[in-house]
Amino acid sequence: MKILNRFLSIIFSVGFIPVLPVFIFLIFYQTSGKENILRYHLNIAEISARMAEENLAQLSLRISNYERLSGEKICSYISDKNPDISFLAVLHGKEKICAAGAGAFVKLFSNSDLPAYMKEVLPAGKKEPIIGNFRIIGDTPSADIIYPLPNGLVLYVVVDLKEIFSSVYLQKIGKTGSVYFASQSGRIFSFSGFAPSLNFSSLSEKFTKNSGFFKGLSDNERNYVGAFARVGDLNLYALTLQPENEAFRETNLASSSLLFMMLLLLTVFYFVALTAAGNISMPINRLISAAERISKNDFSRQVKPDPRIKEINTLISAFNSMMRSLHRYQELQVEKVFREKEKMDLLAALISDGIILADFTGEPVYWNPAAQEILKKSGKTPQKAVCDLVKLAAYNKGKHFSLPWEKDSFYSVSVKVSPSKLDSPLIFMVIRDVSAEVKIRSVREDFFRAVAHDIRAPLLNMQGYVKLFSLNLGDKEKTAEYIKGMEEESERIFKLVESVLEMSRLESGAFKLNISSFSVLSFLKKTAERFSPVLADKNLKLNIICPKDFNLKADENLLSRALDNMLSNACKFSFDNGVIELTAKTQEGFNIISVKDYGPGISKDKMEKIFEKFTGYDPKGFGLGLSIAKAAAQAHGGSVGAFSDGKSGSEFYIKLKAL
Repeated sequence: MKILNRFLSIIFSVGFIPVLPVFIFLIFYQTSGKENILRYHLNIAEISARMAEENLAQLSLRISNYERLSGEKICSYISDKNPDISFLAVLHGKEKICAAGAGAFVKLFSNSDLPAYMKEVLPAGKKEPIIGNFRIIGDTPSADIIYPLPNGLVLYVVVDLKEIFSSVYLQKIGKTGSVYFASQSGRIFSFSGFAPSLNFSSLSEKFTKNSGFFKGLSDNERNYVGAFARVGDLNLYALTLQPENEAFRETNLASSSLLFMMLLLLTVFYFVALTAAGNISMPINRLISAAERISKNDFSRQVKPDPRIKEINTLISAFNSMMRSLHRYQELQVEKVFREKEKMDLLAALISDGIILADFTGEPVYWNPAAQEILKKSGKTPQKAVCDLVKLAAYNKGKHFSLPWEKDSFYSVSVKVSPSKLDSPLIFMVIRDVSAEVKIRSVREDFFRAVAHDIRAPLLNMQGYVKLFSLNLGDKEKTAEYIKGMEEESERIFKLVESVLEMSRLESGAFKLNISSFSVLSFLKKTAERFSPVLADKNLKLNIICPKDFNLKADENLLSRALDNMLSNACKFSFDNGVIELTAKTQEGFNIISVKDYGPGISKDKMEKIFEKFTGYDPKGFGLGLSIAKAAAQAHGGSVGAFSDGKSGSEFYIKLKAL
C-alpha cells in the first residue's frame, strides 16, 4: 500500500503542476474582481457626492438672491417661493425680526434659543453662508443654512433635503443596492424605512477619511459592501450599500464554475492515476514481500510474473533467478557454518576458562559450559550476572577478585568490546579461575616471610657468638660456651630446613608412604620413651590409654613424626608436675590417637589457624609442627583436630580411617 501511495504522490505531483497556475489565476481573478466592484461603488459614491454638492450650492445661491429684501417681508416671500424650505427666520442680535415656514416647524423652533445657537455656530465677521447640522426632523432629512446679511442681520434657514436626496436615492446598484447620504455620526438619512438599519458607530468609524470602500457591515440580517465619499467640506457623506452576496455574485459564480471544472478534472485524473499506479505497484509489492521472505530465510515461493509491463516482468524473472541462486548459496554456507560451530563448541567446551559473548544489555549470545557453571552459582538471571561481572571487572581494573556468590574463589575477568557487523557491538568476556594461583602465591609469600623470620633469629645469634668468640680467643671456658651456642643455633636452622623440606614433600605428593601393620600400644610407649627427659625435666606424668590388641596399618615413621609434634607441644605448654594423656581408640569406623594436656589452653581465635603453616602458638617455634602433623594425616587420607575451652588444657588428635 505504501508503494501505491508513493506512485500516486509522484503522479499527482506531476499532474498538479499545470493545475497550480490555474489556482493562482482563480485566486487573482476573484480578488481583482471584488476590488473592481468596490471601485465601481466608490465611483458612484463620488459622483453622488458631487451631485449633492452642486444641488446644495444651487440652493444656497437661490436663497442668497433674497438678501436685498428687508423687514418681515423677506421671511414670507422666501417661504412662499421655496417649498423645500421648512423654516426660516431673520435675527438681529438676540432679537428675532421675523419667522416663517411649515406650521410644525414654526412651532418647533419658536421655543428654541436661535440667537444663542447663531452665536455658537457663526464666527464673528463671517460673510459666507454656512451649511451644516444635517439631521432628520420627524421623517424629513434636514440641514441648516446660515446667511450673514447686511446691517448685522442673520438669515437662518432649515432646508428639506428630501427632494435632493430622493433624486440620488433613485439610483440602483444591482437589484437591491442603492445610494444613501449619512451624517458624520454615521446616521443614514432615509425616509419611509428606505435604508438598512446599520450600526451608527460601525459606519462612523469608516468616515475617518474623505473617501473609501468597506466590507462586512451588517444589519443582523445580511452583510453589506459599499463605498463612501464626502460631500465637499460638509459633514455629509454619499454612501453606496449593496448586499455582499449580490455584489460578488458574478465573481463567485465564475470562480465556483472554474473550481468545479478543476475538481472534476482532478477526479478523473485521480482514477486514471490510481489505475496506472496499481499496475506498477502491485508487482513491486510482490517483489518487496518476496525480499522480506528472503530476509527471513523463506525461499519457498517465487514472485508471480506480470506480463502487463515488459520491464517489470523482466525484473521479476531476474529476481526469481537471483532467489534460486541465493537459496543454493545459503544452504552451502549454513552447512559450513554448522561445521565450524561444532568445532568451536568442542574447543570452547574443552577450555576451562569461562567464555561469554553478550550484547550491550548483558544478555548472553554465547557462553561455554565453564561460563554457564560460574553464572549458575550466582542464583541470578544470566543477564544480571553478566552485568555484575562487567561492573566488578571495571572496578578492579585488571586485578583478580572474588565473586559475591563465591567468596572463597578468585577470578580474573577480561572484558573487551568486539566490533560487530550487526546492529550493535558485542561484549567479549574471559573468566579465568585463579584461585589456585592466588593460594600458591599467598602460601609462597607466607612461606618465605616465615622462613626468613625464623632463620633470622638463629643467624643473628650465631653472628653474636662469632663476634664474642673473636673478642675472647684466649678464654677457653668462654670459647667452649660460644661454640656450644653456635652448635645449638645451627641445629635450630637445620631442624627448620628439615621441617620445610618434609612439609614440601608431603604437600607436593612426592612422599611415598611405607604402609605396615604395627601395635599401637608399642608405638605409643616408644614415643613416651623418647620424651622421658623432657617429661622428667618438668616432672610431668604421661598416661597411656590404649587397648593391648589395637593394631594399625600406616606409615609408622611418618605417624611418629606427627605424634612427636603434638606431644612436644603438650610438654611445652603443660604446667610443672602436670599430667599428659596419650590415648588411642576406635570410634565410628575411625582410628583416633589423641594427646591431651592440662595447660593454659588455647583461645578461640588462635584455634582457628593452629594447623596453618608458620602460625604456631609458641613464639619460639617455627610454626610447622602441627602443619606437618596435618599433612601426615592427610597423606593417610585422614585429618587432625583440636579441642580447648581456652582456660584448662587442650586436646589434639589424629583421625585415620580404619582399614
